This record gives sequence, structure tokens and C-alpha cells, in this order.
Amino acid sequence: MKLLHLADLHIGKKLFDVSLREDQVYILDQILDIVREEEPNALLISGDVYDKAQASAEAVELFDHFLTELRSFPGEIFIIAGNHDSPARLAYGRNLLQTLRIHLAGELPSGPVAGETANILPCVTLEDEFGPVHFVLLPFFRLYEVRALWPEETINTYDEALAKLLAAADLPAGERKVLLSHQHYSYASEPAELSDSELDIVGGLDAINSEILQDFSYVALGHLHRPQKVQAPHVRYAGSPLAYSFSEISQNKSVPIVTLGEPGQPAEIRLRELTPLRRVRELRGTLDELIREAKDVPEAEAQDFLRITLTDEDRLENPMRRLQAWYPNLLALRIERQEAALAGVTGGSGASAADISEKSAVDLFADFYKEQRGFDLPSEEKEALQSLWYELTEAGEQEARQ
Repeated sequence: MKLLHLADLHIGKKLFDVSLREDQVYILDQILDIVREEEPNALLISGDVYDKAQASAEAVELFDHFLTELRSFPGEIFIIAGNHDSPARLAYGRNLLQTLRIHLAGELPSGPVAGETANILPCVTLEDEFGPVHFVLLPFFRLYEVRALWPEETINTYDEALAKLLAAADLPAGERKVLLSHQHYSYASEPAELSDSELDIVGGLDAINSEILQDFSYVALGHLHRPQKVQAPHVRYAGSPLAYSFSEISQNKSVPIVTLGEPGQPAEIRLRELTPLRRVRELRGTLDELIREAKDVPEAEAQDFLRITLTDEDRLENPMRRLQAWYPNLLALRIERQEAALAGVTGGSGASAADISEKSAVDLFADFYKEQRGFDLPSEEKEALQSLWYELTEAGEQEARQ
């Protein structure tokens, strides 16, 4: 049985407030081509279909287009909710969609449940020449949700919660099983590698020990954006199809193609590489160097999403605007001299610290804004900022006097 594993589509995602719709259309069409070429028996989407719980109409339309393009796909489609998804919205119409071979799992039951085993996790069984394969759909969960299912029991950790959920599924021994899950899994001697784009949620959750998953023939994971295995090749994060932060620059995005053989045999895993419409890159150098080099850069490469670090010692005039004339998708600009000056406030060069100490907080922000954006902070915005700063400082002084 052949499987195609996706995760972390994050449809509707913006990078530094720049829409990635064109890039997502391009990569989803590329994935559709891979589906047609590989002809898998099942397509697995392991959470974070959307980037926001209240997905925009444009994002919903794009995912609808993706599913509609799969109408001729003869296999089954399995989808679980991730932490970015709205479980109720994602699973809307799941009973109807199931008749179209699309199986959705949005959230755990609200509980409590009766007995040690219960129909908590959706499980769909497919057959091939080697017998049944059980697909278990485990949407993103938090510890309190599992505790609510068994209020009479003590469940202190995510390890205990997952073990309880899998035990309740009462899966048959000796038969092939596939799990879709969207959580942070790791292994003591080989911890999973994180990217900036998922640190906000991962930082608040305990990592689950991946050893709990070893009985599955394949574990289709979502949540971490770096494609990687966790402890064993068959426990795998597909990774996001696109780089969604500058910490993902060095990652090669791919789609895992998984072939299950006879029970007891390890899954065969191949990676189909994905090529983005625009890459996420970093450049470093002086302003003149970068502009000079840009004249020889191919047009397609000039359209990449960039973060640039300028090494000039002298103060620059409109660096952001000048660079964007060559690199229209320049998203972030860093100036080493400015960073060194700011470091002076906390013990850096005395001259820099003295210059900064003579300026108001609003003026410092205006300087920072100009360095980053390449032009002055608009006067009306500066006035609004001054008004807000006055209100905040006045409130603080009044509170101190009381």
C-alpha cells in the first residue's frame, strides 16, 4: 500500500505581512502533480491545513481548489486538525465528505467517556494484498482535553495522555497500523529540530516520547516544519511544503512517499523534493556591494524573499528603498552598525550610549524605523506615538505617586 504524507500547509500564511498565496498555489499544484505521478492509495494531511483558526475566504477557497483537483484521485484522503486550525470549521461536513472518501478528525470528544475502550479516535481500515491497514486519526490535543475524558484517573503528562488514547483505540495486534498526529514528539538521545515558525506553541507543551509510537507501521506527523524522522525512519515529520521563516532557509522541503509491505516489514520511504516559486534567503554585505551584485542576478532569483544584513560603517540614505529597487521582496533589513550602537546602551561604546541617551524614546523609535524601512516615520504616526507615550508615562507617574 502506497501513502503520500503532507503536513503544515498553513494555507493563508503571510511572511512579514506579505501574502504567500501565489507561492502556495504553485506548491500545491506541484503536490498535485506528484499525486498523479505516484498514484498513492491514501493521502495523509497531518494538521495545520490553515494558518489561522479563522481562515480567510481566500484560504478556504484555495484548499477547496486543492481538494476539488483531487476528485479523480481514487484513494482515501485523511485529514486531522493541527493547533492552527479551528477543529469545528475544519471538520465541517465530515459525514458528507466521508462519502467522497475524505476522512476528517477535528478534535477529541468533550468527554467523559465510559469504559476503558471507547470510540475516541476515528479509525478507518483499508485492505491490500497483505491484509488490513488501520488508519488512526489523532487531532492536536492538550492535556486537559484528555483529562476530561477520564476525570476519575490521574493523567499528569503528555506521555500518559497519549498512551491512554492509544490504549482506548483498542487496535488489533499483529496488523499494520498508521497514525496521523499533530504534536511535538522527541527522543532523549535525538531530539527533534525546531524552527522559529513553530516555537510559539511548542514552547508551551511537553515533548512526547516517540517510543510510544513504535508499534505503528508508519506515523505521519505534523507540527514541526523541518522534514525529519524522530528516532526511527517510520516516525516522520513531513515538514511544511514551503519555508515559513528565515530559520528554515537551509531546509530542503519534500513529500514522503511511503510503501507498506507485509506485516512486520519496515516501511519503505522515499522523498520527493519540492521546488518553491520563490526561495527564502539571506544576503550580507555593504549597500554598494549588494547593488552591484544585484545587476547580474537572474530575474527569478531577484524575486526571492530576502533578509539582508548591511555592514556599512557610514550612515545610509534610504537603504531599504534602494535595495527594493533590485530585490522587490526584501522583507527585513538589519544594519550591523545600528545593532552595535544599541548594544552601547547596555555597555557598548560610550559614544553610542551617549548619543542615544540624549534622545527621547519616540525619537529613538523614529530612528529605528528609518533604518529598517529606509524612510522617515510619517508625521501623523509619530504624533500618535508621542500621544500614546505621554499617556503611558503619565499613568505610570500617577500610579507611582499613589
